[in-house]
Amino acid sequence: MRVAFLLGGAACLALTGCRGQDLGRTLQPGQTWTYRVLAPPMRYVETVRATRNVPVAGANGVELVSGLGTSRLAWKNNVLYASKLGTTFYEPAIPLWSRAAMKHHGRAVAFGKTTPVAGNLTPPPDKSVELTINGQKLKLDEAVIVLSGGGPTREIRTWIHPTRGLVQQEERVNGRLRLQTQMLTTESLAQLEASPKVEPKSPE
Repeated sequence: MRVAFLLGGAACLALTGCRGQDLGRTLQPGQTWTYRVLAPPMRYVETVRATRNVPVAGANGVELVSGLGTSRLAWKNNVLYASKLGTTFYEPAIPLWSRAAMKHHGRAVAFGKTTPVAGNLTPPPDKSVELTINGQKLKLDEAVIVLSGGGPTREIRTWIHPTRGLVQQEERVNGRLRLQTQMLTTESLAQLEASPKVEPKSPE
């Protein structure tokens, strides 16, 4: 089982309504976002594009594409789900971010091979974590899902800002960093910090 992560594969986790470059809770075809990518030892920049609407976990989701691959994501009942990450399809879709702990049991399909997969999602703690992004400190809510079955243990950590959306994400394989993405902003994170906090909601 190979997880290609979320930048189209990697960063495409959304939160707020579609303001400017926000990676929004209301994901819509035609939107684009830019992320800095660390894939040791390489560092580069990727653009993520929302190309079309697709069903995900019974909700109206979006397919996101970048040089790292393709993801299919949707918000449903305040949970962010992924039915596809890179070359891997998940049946049912896996939860990537939620305010509550969740368990997952299903299968992963890649290159015609099907393997069982189980996961445990740990929600954000009561107190937001503080990370430095683009030289500015930002309070973020971090959730992590650990996936196992048919191969190495994979961990996907997702940091969400209440108005900006996905700001950072990491994938680790057996504890070793495989991929990290950080949003390249076009507006002040300090201004975003002053914005009213809004809980993520599923698309209408």
